[in-house]
Amino acid sequence: MAYCKPIRVLILHDDPIAHAGLAATFCKYPDLEVVNVDYEPDVGAPGLCFSVGCSADVVVADYENGIELAMRGPRRPGSGGPLKIMIVASADREWEIRRALERGVRGYMLVRCALEELACGVRAVHR
Repeated sequence: MAYCKPIRVLILHDDPIAHAGLAATFCKYPDLEVVNVDYEPDVGAPGLCFSVGCSADVVVADYENGIELAMRGPRRPGSGGPLKIMIVASADREWEIRRALERGVRGYMLVRCALEELACGVRAVHR
Protein backbone atom coordinates (compact mmCIF):
# COMPACT_ATOMS: atom_id res chain seq x y z
CA MET A 1 0.00 0.00 0.00
CA ALA A 2 1.47 3.35 -1.06
CA TYR A 3 1.95 6.15 1.45
CA CYS A 4 -0.29 9.13 0.81
CA LYS A 5 0.41 12.55 2.25
CA PRO A 6 -2.47 13.60 4.52
CA ILE A 7 -4.76 16.47 3.54
CA ARG A 8 -3.80 19.47 5.69
CA VAL A 9 -6.98 21.07 7.10
CA LEU A 10 -7.08 24.59 8.55
CA ILE A 11 -10.22 25.18 10.66
CA LEU A 12 -11.44 28.79 10.95
CA HIS A 13 -14.70 28.56 12.85
CA ASP A 14 -15.55 31.35 15.30
CA ASP A 15 -17.64 29.08 17.51
CA PRO A 16 -15.11 27.42 19.85
CA ILE A 17 -17.32 24.37 20.36
CA ALA A 18 -17.79 23.90 16.63
CA HIS A 19 -14.05 24.36 16.10
CA ALA A 20 -13.21 21.75 18.74
CA GLY A 21 -15.77 19.35 17.31
CA LEU A 22 -14.46 19.74 13.76
CA ALA A 23 -10.87 19.27 14.92
CA ALA A 24 -11.79 16.15 16.93
CA THR A 25 -13.73 14.76 13.98
CA PHE A 26 -10.98 15.30 11.42
CA CYS A 27 -8.29 13.92 13.76
CA LYS A 28 -10.08 10.55 13.66
CA TYR A 29 -9.16 10.11 10.00
CA PRO A 30 -5.54 9.21 9.15
CA ASP A 31 -5.77 10.97 5.78
CA LEU A 32 -6.73 14.32 7.39
CA GLU A 33 -4.32 16.47 9.43
CA VAL A 34 -5.61 19.49 11.37
CA VAL A 35 -2.95 22.20 11.29
CA ASN A 36 -4.41 24.57 13.92
CA VAL A 37 -5.88 22.60 16.78
CA ASP A 38 -5.26 25.52 19.20
CA TYR A 39 -7.06 28.19 17.14
CA GLU A 40 -8.01 31.42 18.91
CA PRO A 41 -11.05 33.06 17.23
CA ASP A 42 -9.81 36.56 18.15
CA VAL A 43 -6.96 36.26 15.64
CA GLY A 44 -9.41 36.36 12.74
CA ALA A 45 -9.54 34.18 9.66
CA PRO A 46 -7.47 36.25 7.22
CA GLY A 47 -4.77 36.98 9.79
CA LEU A 48 -4.44 33.34 10.78
CA CYS A 49 -4.56 32.13 7.21
CA PHE A 50 -1.67 34.36 6.23
CA SER A 51 0.27 33.70 9.43
CA VAL A 52 0.21 29.96 8.68
CA GLY A 53 1.27 30.80 5.15
CA CYS A 54 -1.92 29.34 3.72
CA SER A 55 -0.11 26.02 3.77
CA ALA A 56 -3.33 24.10 4.32
CA ASP A 57 -4.82 22.07 1.50
CA VAL A 58 -8.39 22.85 2.59
CA VAL A 59 -9.76 25.61 4.81
CA VAL A 60 -12.90 24.69 6.76
CA ALA A 61 -14.61 27.87 7.94
CA ASP A 62 -17.84 29.29 9.27
CA TYR A 63 -19.91 31.31 6.81
CA GLU A 64 -18.50 34.76 7.57
CA ASN A 65 -14.84 33.72 7.62
CA GLY A 66 -15.27 31.55 4.51
CA ILE A 67 -16.87 34.37 2.52
CA GLU A 68 -14.23 36.86 3.68
CA LEU A 69 -11.38 34.55 2.67
CA ALA A 70 -12.97 33.78 -0.68
CA MET A 71 -13.50 37.47 -1.43
CA ARG A 72 -9.88 38.31 -0.58
CA GLY A 73 -8.79 35.60 -2.97
CA PRO A 74 -5.66 34.46 -1.14
CA ARG A 75 -3.44 32.09 -3.05
CA ARG A 76 -1.70 28.97 -1.86
CA PRO A 77 2.09 29.34 -1.84
CA GLY A 78 3.81 27.61 -4.72
CA SER A 79 0.59 26.54 -6.40
CA GLY A 80 -0.71 29.88 -7.60
CA GLY A 81 -4.19 28.45 -7.18
CA PRO A 82 -6.88 29.83 -4.88
CA LEU A 83 -7.48 28.41 -1.43
CA LYS A 84 -9.89 25.52 -1.34
CA ILE A 85 -12.57 26.63 1.12
CA MET A 86 -15.40 24.58 2.60
CA ILE A 87 -18.01 26.33 4.73
CA VAL A 88 -19.62 24.52 7.66
CA ALA A 89 -22.70 26.47 8.74
CA SER A 90 -26.07 26.05 10.38
CA ALA A 91 -28.02 27.98 7.74
CA ASP A 92 -29.13 26.30 4.55
CA ARG A 93 -30.69 29.29 2.85
CA GLU A 94 -30.32 28.99 -0.89
CA TRP A 95 -29.13 32.57 -1.38
CA GLU A 96 -26.31 32.12 1.15
CA ILE A 97 -25.12 28.91 -0.47
CA ARG A 98 -25.29 30.49 -3.93
CA ARG A 99 -23.40 33.59 -2.70
CA ALA A 100 -20.65 31.43 -1.21
CA LEU A 101 -20.22 29.35 -4.36
CA GLU A 102 -20.23 32.45 -6.60
CA ARG A 103 -17.37 33.88 -4.53
CA GLY A 104 -15.21 30.78 -4.94
CA VAL A 105 -16.11 28.62 -1.96
CA ARG A 106 -15.86 24.99 -3.13
CA GLY A 107 -18.03 23.25 -0.57
CA TYR A 108 -20.90 23.98 1.82
CA MET A 109 -21.85 21.58 4.59
CA LEU A 110 -24.36 21.87 7.42
CA VAL A 111 -23.19 21.46 11.02
CA ARG A 112 -25.89 18.86 11.54
CA CYS A 113 -24.59 16.50 8.84
CA ALA A 114 -23.03 13.13 9.67
CA LEU A 115 -19.37 13.16 10.73
CA GLU A 116 -18.35 10.92 7.83
CA GLU A 117 -19.99 13.41 5.45
CA LEU A 118 -17.74 16.17 6.83
CA ALA A 119 -14.64 14.10 6.15
CA CYS A 120 -15.92 13.21 2.67
CA GLY A 121 -16.63 16.91 2.06
CA VAL A 122 -13.01 17.84 2.86
CA ARG A 123 -11.74 15.10 0.54
CA ALA A 124 -14.04 16.24 -2.27
CA VAL A 125 -13.02 19.89 -1.91
CA HIS A 126 -9.36 18.83 -1.92
CA ARG A 127 -9.84 16.95 -5.20
